[in-house]
Amino acid sequence: MDASNCLGQAAQSLVEVMQTRSASVGGRG
Repeated sequence: MDASNCLGQAAQSLVEVMQTRSASVGGRG
């Protein structure tokens, strides 16, 4: 597995999770 690709996937997953969480708590991260 490519290291940069793995980091990119982890970052994208984090962004999605943070967006979902922030949306569920009223836009506050």
